Amino acid sequence: MKKTIAMLAIAGLASAAIASPAKVYDTSIDAIFAPGSTAMPGLRNVNEFYGFESAEGYSVGPVAGQQGWAEFTARPGASRVSNANPASGNQHLRIVELQTGAAFNGAFSPDLGAQPAGRYITSVDIALNDDGGADYQVLGQAPSQGFLSFRVNFAFTGSIQILDDVGAGLVFVNTGATWDPSLSYTNLTVDLDFDNDTIDYFYGGNLIYSSVAGVFAGSAVEQVILLSDGFQSFSETPSPTGDFDNLSIVIPAPGAFALLGLGGLVAVRRRR
Repeated sequence: MKKTIAMLAIAGLASAAIASPAKVYDTSIDAIFAPGSTAMPGLRNVNEFYGFESAEGYSVGPVAGQQGWAEFTARPGASRVSNANPASGNQHLRIVELQTGAAFNGAFSPDLGAQPAGRYITSVDIALNDDGGADYQVLGQAPSQGFLSFRVNFAFTGSIQILDDVGAGLVFVNTGATWDPSLSYTNLTVDLDFDNDTIDYFYGGNLIYSSVAGVFAGSAVEQVILLSDGFQSFSETPSPTGDFDNLSIVIPAPGAFALLGLGGLVAVRRRR
């Protein structure tokens, strides 16, 4: 496994409409620990699934404290179970901006505790209606190891960027794939395979990037973070939001993912 020294990359100024400091893109491989969270004893199921439905024990309102979820304390209540725009079922997770100023808004999935190095397929449906300055990110991490496992950035410019080391330290690499502000969902899937030293990224069912560095830090996915960097513009109507639904962490049997393909994985996820 490749271990890489982290470095900082400074991005350009955010939208002129936002009176906030310049964006600083954190390329550290260090895990981000959830405030007040406690690691669970291990995977409860082979496939972890979070649809935020009432049948799973969720109710509309702040997600922090529900079923093991936590949130960034700088924006309490910004991550909410909502019924406004589910991808399926009746409920989903929504990140809203509650005040101006650059600070992470977002939620931490339950910490599954120490997991063995191996293959982990993380999938989530995403709908972002915000093009007013905010970046949204999906992170997988292994808190027991102290490392991030992957980091995907949906930049306010419309590009999709991946944290990777292409030869000069960790940077966010522009994949060439783009996202459009919409209330319609598109699936993101990240296939991390420690044994083969690969991380493949799929968006809308299409392979958009394969890690040059391979597995560069965490060797498992024990927790997922869904966040916004808080650079939203309040001149927008409706207010900017990030919607997430049908989050899953799958540990496939050997060869299962190759046989199923992405379509099969989505079908399995939706049957749960």
